[in-house]
Amino acid sequence: MGPHRERLLIDPRAGAAAVGDDDREPQIHADFSRPLAVYTGRMKWQNSPAAGVWRKRLELIGREQPRLTSIVRFEPGSRFDEHGHPGGEEILVMSGTFCDASGDFPAGSYLRNPRGWVHAPCTETGCELFVKLCQFQPDDHQRVIVQPGDLAWQASDHHDLSVMPLHTHGEEQVTLERLAPGAERIPVRYPLGAEILLLDGELQADGRRFPLGTWLRLPAGTSQVIGGGPDGCRFYCKRGSLGRTPDKGPGR
Repeated sequence: MGPHRERLLIDPRAGAAAVGDDDREPQIHADFSRPLAVYTGRMKWQNSPAAGVWRKRLELIGREQPRLTSIVRFEPGSRFDEHGHPGGEEILVMSGTFCDASGDFPAGSYLRNPRGWVHAPCTETGCELFVKLCQFQPDDHQRVIVQPGDLAWQASDHHDLSVMPLHTHGEEQVTLERLAPGAERIPVRYPLGAEILLLDGELQADGRRFPLGTWLRLPAGTSQVIGGGPDGCRFYCKRGSLGRTPDKGPGR
């Protein structure tokens, strides 16, 4: 992966054996210096504090208000009691419809609930979410709601790669990205690091093939040559803010 010569750490269980009931202990994938690939489709669902709500924790870092990245599944009719998010919450709705008092958010919706946001999430249909907690920059107080159809795909520097910007603040950029069927040999650089969640299709990077549901975390300075499978692919990408926790601020 470009200047990073370390062997890619492949963890199909995402540290499942180390996961306890308390979101403060133990730490999961706290080393940001190495590239990481997690095959979320192979992970087992685990209980959350709410009945009918399940989760797969991809990273858990810090003690008080820990940085937490998860896949969360709500069964139809399930809900969480009202609670706050003192460190902010970022949500991508991957399937179903997610609801709270501020509205109904179908698959494809992107939400950023800033520090201090209070809500009681629920769903009638069931839903699956990609959720990131306590990862806002200190001066980012904006609430963001992007619903399907609100934004259009934009051309990038390569004709086989389209981009949909979702949020930008300082060093942080969040996008959806789409590779055309058969796309190959597209160079990309992540000077400040990146996270990728593969939402559709197959992603190829530096000769490796990553299936649907793969979560990648790439250190600062990573360069790759990417491509898609025969049907193309679509993925969430966050650049910058890698290693940031409320406890420590920016880190690597």
